[in-house]
Amino acid sequence: MTKILITGGFGYLGRYLSYYLKSRGYKIYIVDNLINGFKNKNDKFFFLKENFDSIKVKKLIFKENIKIIIHLAAYIDSEESLRKPNLYFENNVNAFKRFLNNIKNLKLEKFIFASSAAVYGDIQKKTIAENDLTLPKSTYGLTKLIGENLLSDFNFKHQFPRYSLRFFNIV
Repeated sequence: MTKILITGGFGYLGRYLSYYLKSRGYKIYIVDNLINGFKNKNDKFFFLKENFDSIKVKKLIFKENIKIIIHLAAYIDSEESLRKPNLYFENNVNAFKRFLNNIKNLKLEKFIFASSAAVYGDIQKKTIAENDLTLPKSTYGLTKLIGENLLSDFNFKHQFPRYSLRFFNIV
């Protein structure tokens, strides 16, 4: 059975993705500090209440031989990010960098990073291509773009398949 770790697995997207993947036969491990997510008694996943950059998370990945990580744990409010830029840089960039350093030797098969269309800023086109100009207008968008770049650099140094998905409004 393929094991998948989902950081931020009890957030909006993480909850739906966890149930979907479980219904497809994957064994799901969720790491969430529950700042923006919630767990209820009906959730039947392995759950570790922890910040994603914790050494406990690295130990879990190693112990359970998890090969796929879907990283959804981020602060995501564009307006809040303008009022609290340090909070967003600490979680979305610094903690993400610590997380990558923690897992760099774990021989992952896939790392999927939830990015955002906010990296494009106020683009005025009907259709947006992946290689269009990125010019974030919020701290949130900037931290997601930096996260993409960190992941690309990390992949170059440690060679494991990584994917960045730029979500638009998922609601």
